[in-house]
Amino acid sequence: MSFKTFTYQLCILFLFNSKVLFAQTTPPDLKCATVQVNSDVLLEWHNDPNVCFPINIYASQNINGPYSLIGTITATGTTSFTHVGANGSSVAWYYYIESDTSCFGNSGVTSDTITNIDPVEPDILKVSVDNGNTISIEWEISPSAKTNAYIIYWDQNANNTFTPIDTVWGRYNTSTTHISSPSQRTETYTVASMDSCLNTGPYNNNTHNTILLEDTVDRCGPSMNLNWSAYNDWPDGVDKYNLLLGLNGQPESQVAQVSNTSLTYEYTSINDGDQVCFRIEAVSNSGIISYSNQICKNINIVQPPSYTYISNVSVSNGVDIDVEYYIDKSADIKLFQIYRKEGDGNFKILAENKTFSTLNQVFKYTDQYDANNNNIDISTFYYQYEIRPKDSCNTFYSSNISRSINLDGEAKYNYSNNLTWNSYFKWIGKVDYYEIYRKDNSGTWVFLNNISSTDTFYSDDISNIIDDDGIFCYKIVATEGLNLQNANYNITQNPQSHSNEVCVTQWPPIHMPNAFTPLGNNPEFKPSLLYIDDQSYSLKVLDRWGKVIYESKDPQVGWSGQFDGKDMPHGVYVYYLEFTNPDNTTYKKWGSFVLVR
Repeated sequence: MSFKTFTYQLCILFLFNSKVLFAQTTPPDLKCATVQVNSDVLLEWHNDPNVCFPINIYASQNINGPYSLIGTITATGTTSFTHVGANGSSVAWYYYIESDTSCFGNSGVTSDTITNIDPVEPDILKVSVDNGNTISIEWEISPSAKTNAYIIYWDQNANNTFTPIDTVWGRYNTSTTHISSPSQRTETYTVASMDSCLNTGPYNNNTHNTILLEDTVDRCGPSMNLNWSAYNDWPDGVDKYNLLLGLNGQPESQVAQVSNTSLTYEYTSINDGDQVCFRIEAVSNSGIISYSNQICKNINIVQPPSYTYISNVSVSNGVDIDVEYYIDKSADIKLFQIYRKEGDGNFKILAENKTFSTLNQVFKYTDQYDANNNNIDISTFYYQYEIRPKDSCNTFYSSNISRSINLDGEAKYNYSNNLTWNSYFKWIGKVDYYEIYRKDNSGTWVFLNNISSTDTFYSDDISNIIDDDGIFCYKIVATEGLNLQNANYNITQNPQSHSNEVCVTQWPPIHMPNAFTPLGNNPEFKPSLLYIDDQSYSLKVLDRWGKVIYESKDPQVGWSGQFDGKDMPHGVYVYYLEFTNPDNTTYKKWGSFVLVR
């Protein structure tokens, strides 16, 4: 053999021995210890390329040993062994496998220790609602080394009957999610462990439930009453509950904290039109957090009227009173009541309105005169009115109090009529001015004067009115000043309040001459009269013997001192005057006068 050939063979041998020398022996991957029908225990494992045979199988009834050799496998590639007579249905065994201790000159290595006991269920950390209908379930790693997967169970029908819904593979994968209905009910879950041979242990009896958050909105409070189910599943218990609020699309923040024994909260800081989203955050004593479902609401609070306003109270048709009013358009109103009082008496309910469809209007109520019931007497009293709306929470509110104008009049003997009235009350724009009207002989109202809002007295000089019947009728009209609120209800002209109509009688002034001279400055004998009924007028002149020597039906025509075309002699004569007064009473008067020639 040549030196070159020898050297080449030596190198090959060295390389082979180096590979053997430095190879790392691994034990079989012991997967399962499965109890058979006959109570034997079947062991199964996986061999990787570095497993050395023979392999030894050890068993003990105590995890801490001592372990006894129960079998040796010499056939390379073998992946199972039956522990005959193990009585595994009743006895707990612990097993491990050791590779050949002399393989490649290495000491023996052992597998993990497993047991014929089914994989131990993991401890559940929490069940929590994530978003919408998504629920997250988290648990601890199972203490069983042979765990290869987890089975997730769900109490689908809420009757404590659990159905497997998911398998999570891998001992160290300890969370999953599930889609369900956490906003409608409490959802309950638990977990079991499963080994690679599909042996499944019992599920954890310490089931965990989602927190169900519910609410009722008190539109009248206003408030939102929240209540939730307890999270009773943590071994160390709940430390506290936090109330989280997302307001009007903003990120949620904590707005309240309650004790672990409180499951309700009344939230009062809500405003009309807000969009609120609430969640409960349960915190365990060890800091684990579970969330409830989220509740979102658009808040619609009962809106009380910010104002109820009587825009006008006015006499109409001479005997009735019209009451006009409006109410805040945004208010939630069930009904409104109309109250009235006579003068400064007590308010009494007059009417109730439940039939309106919208508040976007001016309402009108006519307080009608009823002669049979003597309900109102506008000639004697002013009347005050108040509107009281009731909202959807059965709370009453009050309007301004407004009163009608009661006008009174008095005829004076100096040819004047005095008028007095109470001021109108109560306009936002206050009274701008009063207008005085008098009715003429045709029944038409004639404007007399415009006076200050602070005046409640007026004297009408009638000395230049000689063709009237002596009855003078008046009314007062009050006009409101500037009130911008009225424009919201299409009131484009300033409201006016009319008083009652009052009539005063001027008694006819009678001046009878005590003498007259037919050819002198006073050529006729007749009275000086005003305000009489011409149709009822009668003047008679009698001589000293009682004979009627003159009679006239015309107050403008007097006696000229003649009878049958002849001048009557100087002397004393008698007159008789009769006419109807403006109040329809008959006036009669006798007297004497001297005819001077």
